Amino acid sequence: MSINKLTTALLVPVIGLSLVVFLQLTRPPELFMGGTRYFYEVAKTPESQRKGLSNRKSLAEDHALLFVYERASILEYWMKDMNFPIDIVWMDETYTVLHIDRHVLPGSYPKTYSSEQPAKYVIEVNAGRASEVSVGDIVYVQ
Repeated sequence: MSINKLTTALLVPVIGLSLVVFLQLTRPPELFMGGTRYFYEVAKTPESQRKGLSNRKSLAEDHALLFVYERASILEYWMKDMNFPIDIVWMDETYTVLHIDRHVLPGSYPKTYSSEQPAKYVIEVNAGRASEVSVGDIVYVQ
């Protein structure tokens, strides 16, 4: 085998593997809810949780915001500075859906929306996107 063929034979798999690793590292994480895939951002810090989707003009149809809390508790959300309606999905530590607030309107502020049971995770998606989700469903988060 010539040096050129050997080099090509060795480099092609390395380049292919590098591309796969790069795509895995740069692709946003995914979750599956109600049979639909969403790319998601995480709100983990108190500041990012307070802000949520406030002041954004929109949210892409296949995107979600996942709130992650240290421990399950009764949580309250509001629509302060929101520009579009959302669905709010409340989950326990196993990602089992506990409660859903559907089509929550921006003009509803200062009203608050609360989990009926202690929740550890919350997902916000565009209004209507959680229509296929029911209490007791499992959300798969990667």
